[in-house]
Amino acid sequence: MTEVSAKLEDYKKQIKQTVFSGSKQQEKINSIIKRMENDKELTDDDKLLIESQITQVSIPLAGNTATTENENSKKSERLFPKYDLDDDFKLPCGVKEFGFDENCNNIAVEYGRWLRDVYLPTFIQMPDSEHQYPIAVSLMLLNCQCVSSKKMDIPIPYLLGNRGSGKTELSKSIRQHYPDHLSLQFMPADTGASICERLDGNFRGSEVGLAVMDNFNPSIFIVKALDFYQVLLATNKEDSIRRKSAASNDEGKSEYQTYCYKILTSVFDLASEGKIEFGEMYRRMITLKFKNGTPKAKRIAYDWEAQERIYQRIWGEEEMPNIKRAYAKALRQMVRLSPNEIPSEIPSEQWAYCIVPIAVGNYCGIWDSVEDGIAHFARHFKYLKGDNSGVGSALTKVLTKYIKEELFEQGEKYRKGGRYTTETQKLIDVEIPQDELKKQISLRMGFDVGRRDMDEIIMLMANFGYSYERVGEAMGFIKQQSLKKE
Repeated sequence: MTEVSAKLEDYKKQIKQTVFSGSKQQEKINSIIKRMENDKELTDDDKLLIESQITQVSIPLAGNTATTENENSKKSERLFPKYDLDDDFKLPCGVKEFGFDENCNNIAVEYGRWLRDVYLPTFIQMPDSEHQYPIAVSLMLLNCQCVSSKKMDIPIPYLLGNRGSGKTELSKSIRQHYPDHLSLQFMPADTGASICERLDGNFRGSEVGLAVMDNFNPSIFIVKALDFYQVLLATNKEDSIRRKSAASNDEGKSEYQTYCYKILTSVFDLASEGKIEFGEMYRRMITLKFKNGTPKAKRIAYDWEAQERIYQRIWGEEEMPNIKRAYAKALRQMVRLSPNEIPSEIPSEQWAYCIVPIAVGNYCGIWDSVEDGIAHFARHFKYLKGDNSGVGSALTKVLTKYIKEELFEQGEKYRKGGRYTTETQKLIDVEIPQDELKKQISLRMGFDVGRRDMDEIIMLMANFGYSYERVGEAMGFIKQQSLKKE
C-alpha cells in the first residue's frame, strides 16, 4: 500500500468516528478524498486543504495518536448527556388536582359550575369576570350539535387580549374536550385553500368538530378574504357549503363542506373604527376580553384528558332524555321570544347567536335560569360597548387622542405648509417611528413605555390602521392604505 493510500484509509476511518457525520464539512472532505484517490498523489495544496477542513471539525490528523478513543467518548458524553428518567413518570390529573370528581351524577351542572368557579379563576384572568366567566364556560361547553335545525346559528367566540394574557390557554382548554381527529388548529400562514381542504377532509360526512384559528391577523385576512371569508361565516349547517368556481379543475370537485365550531384568538379588536371589512363576521362573534398578566397556574403542567371523557358524558346518549327535556325546552323558549322581550343591550342582529350558548349555560347550571343567562349576555354587551376595554383603557385613550386628533392636525398643517415643508413632515401621520411614538406617549402619561406596553401599543395601532414594520433604520408604524381612511 502506498503512502497516499495509507493516509486515505486513515482519514476515512477517523471521519466515520466523528460526531459530525453527514455534515457539510464531512461532505467536502469526502469530495477531496475522491480526488485524491483518482490522482493517486497528494499535492501540497491538497494536504493544506484537507488538513484545514479536518481541523474545523476536530478530526485528528493522520498519524496523530494523541487523542484516544476514550477521550473521544468523553467528548460525545458532554455533547449528548444521558438522562435516566423514571419510566412511570406521569403528569398529575388536572381535574382531580383542582377538585372535580368525574364520576358525579349530575355531570353537566357540576362540571359547568366547576369550570366557572374553580377552573377559569385559577388559570385565566378576565375583566368583568362576574359575567365573562359564565359566558366563557357556556362557549367552552358548546358544540355544533347543540342546534335544533340546520338553520340555527352558533356564534364565533373571539378571544381578544394582548400577548400572554391567556387567549391560547383558553382555546387549548376548549380543544381538550375533543378527540384529536375532531380538532384542528390553523395559523395565519395557512392559506384559504388549505383551510377549506382540511375542514372538508376532516368533517365531511362525519361528526363535526372544532377549528381554532390562533393569532388571527386582520391585515393577513384582508389578503385572503376571498379565499376563506365564507368559511368563517359558516355558522349554520345550511350555509356551510362553499362552492368553487365552475372552471375548477380539481378532479371535478365543486364544493367544500366547512361547517364546524370555529374559535379565533387575536390581539386585534374588530370593533374598532375602520374595520368595516369585518362587519358581517363581527356580527356573528361573541368577544371575550382578557387582562394582562400571567395566569396563577400553568395549565400545561397537568394532564387534562379527563375533560374529553366528561364532555362526552354531558352530550352522550345516556344524557339524551335530559337534553331533550331541559336543553331543548330552553332553546324553544328563546326562539319564541318577541323582539320587545329581548334586552336592548343585546344588538338585535346578534341575538340569534346568543340563543345556543344561553341554552347551554342553562342546561349546565352556569346561571340559574334562561332569564338569568339573558341578563348576563345583556350586561356583557353593555360592557363591550363601554370604555373599560380590559386591555389598558388609559393607554387607549391617550393613544386615540394623539393619533386621531393631535397627529392628524399636525399632519394637515405640514401638508398645507409652504415651500420649506420637508418630505418627513408630509409623512408625519403616515409613517411614525417607534421611538417618537414612545416619547409622545411617555410625555402624556408620565412614565416610560416598557416592553409589555409596546405589545399593547402595536395592537392598538393596528386598530387605527397602522402596521408594525421597518421605518428607515428602525421599527415604526405605517398607515395601511387598504383600510378605510379616517
